[in-house]
Amino acid sequence: MAMQFLINGIIAASLYSIVGLGVGVIYWESCFFNFACASILAFSGYFVWFIISKVDIPLILTVPFGIFLAILLNIALEIFVFLPMKKKSASSLVLLLASFGLYVLLQNIISFGFGDATKIIRPMDGWQSIDILGARMTSIQLWNLLSTIVLLSTTAVFLSITRTGLKIRAMASNSNLVTICGVDRGKVSIANVILSSLLLGSAGIMIAFDTDLTPTIGLIPLMMGVVVILIAGRLSVVGMVSGAALIAFLQQLSVWLFGGDWQDAVAFIILLIFLFVKPEGFLGKKIQKATL
Repeated sequence: MAMQFLINGIIAASLYSIVGLGVGVIYWESCFFNFACASILAFSGYFVWFIISKVDIPLILTVPFGIFLAILLNIALEIFVFLPMKKKSASSLVLLLASFGLYVLLQNIISFGFGDATKIIRPMDGWQSIDILGARMTSIQLWNLLSTIVLLSTTAVFLSITRTGLKIRAMASNSNLVTICGVDRGKVSIANVILSSLLLGSAGIMIAFDTDLTPTIGLIPLMMGVVVILIAGRLSVVGMVSGAALIAFLQQLSVWLFGGDWQDAVAFIILLIFLFVKPEGFLGKKIQKATL
């Protein structure tokens, strides 16, 4: 029982970490939660489903192609919708509302193009069960977990040592100051979108392989990612993983004690506690009041 609890928590935490990081790089650069990210999650899964169902190409090529299409879609949204609004100094609220409108539009496009019926992807004997010290997980879940570790590790290195990664972190820390220093905010925004799309597209495909596809499949993971961001308090892979682990294991505990109906509610209860007790998050810093 304890091992199953541990494995379920690790699987959930890995997904929340990727989604939180994917949404977070956008949030800390532009200070708004991009609801359209939920559609990127869904579209990546549907892209892969369509390619597997309609085009006879190897699975090893299907996944990167699905991620590539998700990146193109998100870049198009950034170039044609968000960048023009940012250049006109649109407020965070306006950007938030625009992203919500895009989410509704894209969700309806998915429904129109692919239908509302549940789509199923079962590659690589996805339901094959693996026994780990008495606990059970599927082969797809194991592959997803290993892929998540690689993605998070690579992202951490990218943000820490590359020039573009350092610009992303600097923009997340203080976008106005970085812009004054001569950094092209538009280019950093595109780099943010590419990184975000890579993470969200990967997460969407993982969800598609592990569970079934519906047009609204990205909304709950997006909400969990938002909670992770607020708990972490800063653009940090370590912070994201810590926040995701806290939410995932407490959710699993609630399922064991009260049943699955409380699983999503627990995440928002944790968020409310943080907003009252430590609103700056794990790694955030309290704003010091300056006096003259």
